Amino acid sequence: VQANMIRHGFQPREVVVPSPITEFSTKRLLVMDLLPGPKLIDGIRSYFDTWARANGTTLHDLEQEARDRIEREGVPAKYDGPSAWKM
Repeated sequence: VQANMIRHGFQPREVVVPSPITEFSTKRLLVMDLLPGPKLIDGIRSYFDTWARANGTTLHDLEQEARDRIEREGVPAKYDGPSAWKM
């Protein structure tokens, strides 16, 4: 997974991927290391909450705007811009 992330522009310092624990994994169950720290989604929500407040809105309003846009226009096309690392 880590090699795939690097190939697509993510650096290990941005996102840490837990390693699988093969002796406890099966074809139907993947067991991975438990990593300390916040979940990725919590970090994303925190970032956008700070961004929203700095831009005079709320995270709730941003999320609602995104839901409304998806209902009107459908799911956006795959992102084809620069990676976060390159920005």
